[in-house]
Amino acid sequence: MVRLRNGNNGVTRHEIRPEAFTYLLSALFLQILWGYKQRKLGFRVLYFLPLLQILWVNLHIYFFIGIILVGVFLFESVVMLFTDNSPDLRSRSKQLAVILLLTLLAACVNPAGVSGALYPLFILQGYEFPVIENYSVTAVLRAGFNFLPLTYFLIILGSLGLSWVYVFTRDRSRVSYANLLLSVMVAAMAWLSIRNFGLFAFFALALAAANIDKTFAGDEARAFWTAGRTAFVLAVIAILLFVISPVYFLGGGRGAMGTGLKEGSQASGEFVLRENLRGPIFNNFDIGGYLIYYLYPKERVFVDNRPEAYPAAFFRNEYFPLLQSEDHWIRRSPEFGFNVIVFNHRDRSVASEQFIVRRVLDPAWAPVFFDRDIIILLKRYGSNHSTIEKHELSKEQVLSQSSQSDVFRLAVDSAPRGRIVSKETVLRKEIQL
Repeated sequence: MVRLRNGNNGVTRHEIRPEAFTYLLSALFLQILWGYKQRKLGFRVLYFLPLLQILWVNLHIYFFIGIILVGVFLFESVVMLFTDNSPDLRSRSKQLAVILLLTLLAACVNPAGVSGALYPLFILQGYEFPVIENYSVTAVLRAGFNFLPLTYFLIILGSLGLSWVYVFTRDRSRVSYANLLLSVMVAAMAWLSIRNFGLFAFFALALAAANIDKTFAGDEARAFWTAGRTAFVLAVIAILLFVISPVYFLGGGRGAMGTGLKEGSQASGEFVLRENLRGPIFNNFDIGGYLIYYLYPKERVFVDNRPEAYPAAFFRNEYFPLLQSEDHWIRRSPEFGFNVIVFNHRDRSVASEQFIVRRVLDPAWAPVFFDRDIIILLKRYGSNHSTIEKHELSKEQVLSQSSQSDVFRLAVDSAPRGRIVSKETVLRKEIQL
């Protein structure tokens, strides 16, 4: 039942991301530490943790969770010494301390050494680009975002909390300080940054199940929870979750069921390669990684979706002004020598949407590619003139396709209220803005 609830929350991070390694390695750490605590695994098995930590630190920035996991179980062992100062418990505490030290040292086995191990402490310093997935739950609620997984996060958070109420009221001797600390930690991480909803869901699954496992143990419980009753309860929960937010399951933005890339996702990248487009390229934040995959090292992108890799001054003094200020674009774009614009026109940024409206109507640029996600424009009379001759799209054609997208709807919303205006009038007003 817990897994059924958490499945809804886990799909919020369904893209191909290196954090998938964090999910896997977190599970391995937790399983090994639980096995050691319950005396199902011996001390020697713990030596796998520093080895896994070396792998983790070179795969994903959340490697610090491995250190925290070992530290939390060591903390629990030390706390228990106040009530049971037995030689065995002292020995096990020392063993965990040794593993914690080795895990800390293992985190330094990366190309940047100690600096790499400390990097998670400083990544958000100078983090100028406002990434929505870094918003807190409070910020999302305050901004009024319709973030569909939020409802399920609150349900899972409440379920995890109730599992702890159950433990404290039924049998306090079963309280695990390590599990309690982990519950607080992952809940706080998810509350402070919605990017952690998926991680929270996986931890909540294990922690809540550990709290209520005794309820389903024993002959009486097994006799009551027959296959039929279990299936009925799961079906009722699934129906309730669907009724709470049908759009979460049926929304068209999620795409088709299955794995792999959406149909047509490679079209714009293949177009750039096939036409041998020559930069420099101006692109927006979201499309940078996509272009690097197709073009590196032949062409370099202007920006990619790793805000921590760029100085804050770059976003403040160059990237945002190029999008927001036509005067800045007119002054700086010749200096950069942009020949190609590759843009995700579904960017939810108002500045980005208005920028695309201005460029489509700019006589210096010719749209040559447009699909549901990407628009490509080329500088006239430049090195890509032959492609313009073959593939130029009329402004009316682009605007007609855009009329179903956020770009045109934003332009309509920006028009003076109470006036009926044509598409062209609305879009030309965006140029003035």
